Amino acid sequence: EEAKKISTLRLFGTMSNVREKPVSVPFDGESCDMKIVTSGRQKYAIPAEDFTNYEVMPMTNETILYNEHGIWLVDPDTESSRELLPDSYNGKSYDELYNQAIESGNQNGLVWSHQVCANQSGSKLAYISDKENLHTYSVFMYDVASGQEKLVQVSPDYNYLMIGWVSEDVVLCYKIRGEGLTVVAIDGDGNEQVVNLATDDLFI
Repeated sequence: EEAKKISTLRLFGTMSNVREKPVSVPFDGESCDMKIVTSGRQKYAIPAEDFTNYEVMPMTNETILYNEHGIWLVDPDTESSRELLPDSYNGKSYDELYNQAIESGNQNGLVWSHQVCANQSGSKLAYISDKENLHTYSVFMYDVASGQEKLVQVSPDYNYLMIGWVSEDVVLCYKIRGEGLTVVAIDGDGNEQVVNLATDDLFI
């Protein structure tokens, strides 16, 4: 999260004659206080300082907001937001899968989306969720233009945690089982390859 704040500061550090306008956009049944930051033809939407689950996409000028219930895309031009992910998965709603997770022993409930990150062009999102297996985190990708969500990697024994994109179609993830941890690259077709780092420190 600290790296995200630094990245945002760098983004706006390159802008001059900055103007700010407070707005409120729909988010998860409530509202999220944001500010529209404008400089010349550049315009971005930034959440309040205490909101950390977001990403600004410089190529599209849009902002991603997310929590464990879903992902919202904020358009600074219209000062509005729209929910991206489908409200059901494999024919079951969030509430149905949440109850199923609890009944199966997952006391943490259900994570519809987490650790959301956009590729450089802003055309695809990658994130983790346990809605496929209910007990382990899987890797999903979402095509912003088509609105299609795709499960790209799942395991009953391993948890995946997101690191970030390395190209327009490949993400790096931690693959974790117990005390074991490896770094893997996963593409949009679900092909997975172990990444051998030139360091013993796997935490990127």
